Amino acid sequence: MTDSHSYIEDNIIHAVNKLNSIPGYNDKFTYEYDNENDWFNIIHSIQNEILTNDELAIKIADILCEELVNKKILNFSIYEDENIMTFI
Repeated sequence: MTDSHSYIEDNIIHAVNKLNSIPGYNDKFTYEYDNENDWFNIIHSIQNEILTNDELAIKIADILCEELVNKKILNFSIYEDENIMTFI
């Protein structure tokens, strides 16, 4: 693992922790690393809430921008996968 990978992963973890600290959404976010593609997946189980709650969607976007995009960390995606989230 390189120093840059550790830096990126630390920031991904920090972003996921901030997402999980949104009131009412504890443990709704996790991440996994795709070693083959050098890609981080941020996974959640709240798609309907994101689609219907603009305030929540903006809060998530703000956190991802602040913690990742503004630091030029772009090798990540965010999507819903309830199957993965049921094991967490």
